Amino acid sequence: PPDPLVNMKWTSPRATDDLESYHLRPVSWLPSSGASFDMKRFKKDNVIVVNGKGSIRFDFGRVSAGWLEFDSDDIGDSVLMSISEYNEPAKLNVGTAHQFKTAAGVKYGNTYRLELNPLLYEGVRFGWIHVLSRTKRWHIRNVRLVCQVKPTNYIGSFSCSDPELTKIWYTGAYTVKLNLLKDYFGAILMDRSDRHSWTGDAFPAQAASMVAFGNFDFVKLNLHNTSNLSNDIASYALYWVLSLIDYVNYTGDTALAEQYIENACKKLDLAYAHFGKSPRITFYGWDGRVGAGFENPNREAQNAYSMLSIRAWKEFSALMDAMGKSQEAKKYRQYAAEKMNSLRKDGDWLTGFGLHAAADAINTGLTSSDENEAFYDRNFTDRVNRISYSSFNEWFIISAMSRIGRHDEAISAIKDSWGGQIKYGGTTFFEVFRP
Repeated sequence: PPDPLVNMKWTSPRATDDLESYHLRPVSWLPSSGASFDMKRFKKDNVIVVNGKGSIRFDFGRVSAGWLEFDSDDIGDSVLMSISEYNEPAKLNVGTAHQFKTAAGVKYGNTYRLELNPLLYEGVRFGWIHVLSRTKRWHIRNVRLVCQVKPTNYIGSFSCSDPELTKIWYTGAYTVKLNLLKDYFGAILMDRSDRHSWTGDAFPAQAASMVAFGNFDFVKLNLHNTSNLSNDIASYALYWVLSLIDYVNYTGDTALAEQYIENACKKLDLAYAHFGKSPRITFYGWDGRVGAGFENPNREAQNAYSMLSIRAWKEFSALMDAMGKSQEAKKYRQYAAEKMNSLRKDGDWLTGFGLHAAADAINTGLTSSDENEAFYDRNFTDRVNRISYSSFNEWFIISAMSRIGRHDEAISAIKDSWGGQIKYGGTTFFEVFRP
């Protein structure tokens, strides 16, 4: 597994725990000049003798949430430091505290720390030390990545006859774990000016976290923190409702559902008001087939959102039934049935749905076997077509394939999408990826 703490066991970790830290040393390094940097003592003693100008790239072996430091008691040159999730110094969005992930280290005694934002951490696999001038021989000592972590134990596990699938499972769990912050589920490692809990992103992240870590109290805290946050994205409000249902189904904490019935109903009723009226879909995923992010959400995104609405009504009605809330259960069960029936009056609806809308339709659990086969034949048989540009969207696609018993095809898609990211060199999963 990519997580160096996969076997670490905290005693009774809780949602109220603060972040802790650990150090990583580089697993490999590449100096720009052998004459400038004497690395002979580095592997054993973590000491580099600096004889001239140049740069050294350090690979810490995996992406971590952390910051780069080194020590020197005799530094005599002008030095910059860089970090990145990939093998060249990063440059990110305008608006972040540091668009260029390169700066002079901040000095604390004999320690030099790269500080790029008030929270310090970035997504780091690679780090650099750049020596810009030459005045004397000096020494770099104790190059390290200081990694932050929310105390979290692996309660769940996975293994099978295919080691690639096992690695995918643990990489997914590690990706979620890196984004567990002090008080909420984050979504971004590199600071790019949008660090907060994205409500839709949190739906699969929280689901994975409950399976891998059993940190139900922290999921509950994030549900509280995001209960009135949809990021101005219509589908994300519904993903919050589905996250609430997920949490209650795992924990039996119907008291939380009771607390948020009114909140959930407002979200579900807004989706009902939107249905068939072409609401503005700000975002439905990065895949061009659903509008390429925030660029141009289209009819496919509208159809997918309609089917997501039906799924949310149906699953919420089932939760209300289980809680003895017959009035709410009846209302949303009728919403789902009414809108499914209205869609079926259009004889071309099966051919009008692309991959993402078809997946959301299947995931309602209300489509017939004939309808599922029609969706599958049209959208899922082609190995290229069934891969979304976004792993987030792909989760719903493999869920749909699994629901209709196409498990071999779903595993093939998992290997193409998430396995492809590992083959590419990823130690965490990406926001977007083309195999």
